[in-house]
Amino acid sequence: FWHRFNEWGKILLLLLAVMNKRTSPSMNLVSLLFIFIVVPGTGITASGQATGPSALSKDQQSVVYICPMHPEVRSEQPGSCLKCGVPLVATNAPPEITTYELKLEAIPTNITATEPVELRFLIFHPKTGEQIKRFNINYDMPFHLFIVSQDLNYYDHSHPTQQKDGSFTIKTMLPKAGAYKVFCEFFPTDGTPQVIQQALTTANHHGTGHHFTETNLLVDESLSKSVEGVRFDLKLEPAQPISGQPTLLRYFLVDQKTGLPVKNLQPYLGAWGHTATISEDGTEFLHSHPTRLIPNGVDRSKLKSRPGISFHTFFQRPGKYRIWSQFQREDKVITVSFTISVLQLNRIAKWDGSNWSTLVKNPMNSLNGPVRALALSGKDLYVAGDFTTVDKYLYLSDPGQGMDRVDPVAARIGATLASVTSPRSKPCRPE
Repeated sequence: FWHRFNEWGKILLLLLAVMNKRTSPSMNLVSLLFIFIVVPGTGITASGQATGPSALSKDQQSVVYICPMHPEVRSEQPGSCLKCGVPLVATNAPPEITTYELKLEAIPTNITATEPVELRFLIFHPKTGEQIKRFNINYDMPFHLFIVSQDLNYYDHSHPTQQKDGSFTIKTMLPKAGAYKVFCEFFPTDGTPQVIQQALTTANHHGTGHHFTETNLLVDESLSKSVEGVRFDLKLEPAQPISGQPTLLRYFLVDQKTGLPVKNLQPYLGAWGHTATISEDGTEFLHSHPTRLIPNGVDRSKLKSRPGISFHTFFQRPGKYRIWSQFQREDKVITVSFTISVLQLNRIAKWDGSNWSTLVKNPMNSLNGPVRALALSGKDLYVAGDFTTVDKYLYLSDPGQGMDRVDPVAARIGATLASVTSPRSKPCRPE
C-alpha cells in the first residue's frame, strides 16, 4: 500500500511543481485540473484515506508485520510482501530498519581458485556490539548464503552451519580466479531481517577488484531453456518488466524426454523452488519464493507438485538482471538462469498541441501504458502514468470499463480536456 501510495504521491507532487513553475499564482486554481484514477488494489478511497479496519488497539500497535527477507517491507496488518510475495511475519522489532554488522573471515586468508576454503561469519548488534547468536529459522535454515561471480556465470546457494560460539561456517571452493559477491541472508531473533553484501577476491586475480565493471550481460532472446532433462519455459508478467513495479515469474516445467509436464518435483528448503535476481552491476539482489506455499507441519514426502510455478520479484532499478531459479527433482537440485532487461517508466509527458514529449524535451515514439493523472496548464496537457514512451494516442486506465482512448490530434486543448471516446460509451467532452 505505502509503496504504491508514495509512487503516485510523487507523480502528483511533480505535476503540482510543473504547474506552479509554469503558471502565475492567480491562475493556478483556475487552470489546474486533476483527474486521479485510483490504482486497483491500493486501498485508497477518493478522499485519499486508507480503507480497512478502524484504529488498532494499543496491544496490536506493538506488533509489526515484516517480510522475513526484506525488512523495508512492513505493515500494521497481516499480508504478503510486495517484493517477493512471502507472507509477512509478526514481530516486536523496532520501527527503524537496523543493519547488523557482519564479519567475514576466510581460512586460508589468501583464497586460491579451485582449492578448498572455509568461510566464517560472525554477526554483531550495530548499537551494542554484542555478538548475535539467536536467529529465526527462515525456509528451514537460519542462514542463507549466495556466492556470485563477477561475470554472473557462477551462482551458489548454500547454508553455513552454526557453531557453538554463535558463528556460522561453511567449506566451499571458488571455481575460477576473480572477484565474487557474497550475499548473506539471516533474521536475528527480536531483530529485523538482514541481507548483507560482502566481497571475496582470489589471490591470483588481476582484474578490477570487487566492482562488477567487467560484466557484459546479453539479454536472452528466448525464455525457454533445457537443464538436467527439464525444459523451463518462463513467462514474465508484465511481458516488459518495469523498475519499481512488482513482476511475476511464471515457470512451466516439461520433461525433455517425454514432453509431458513435470509433476514429480520435491520441496526444496520448505518451498517448491527458490529464485534470486541480481543486477548487472551486482548492487541489487532479491531472493524470492513461489506463490504456492507449503503448509507448516505437513508430510512433505506426500505432497504433489505442479508443472506451473510462479515467483513474485521486484526490480529496484532499470537495467539488465540475471535470474536464477532452483528446483529439486529426484533428490537433485536443478538451477536454471535467464537474463532480462528492465525498463524505467517515463512517468511525465507533455502534449503541446502537435507532439508528445517528456519534460526533458526528448521526443518519444509511442504511449505504451495507462495514464493515472492529468494536469492542464494553459494549452499544455500533462499526463502521468505507467508508460515508458508516448505518441499521438493517450490511453486512460479504467479498471471497470476497459481502456478509453483520447485522441489529442482532434482534441481542443485549452479550456477543455481532450475528447474521450470509449468503445462502450458515447463521446464526451469534460469541461
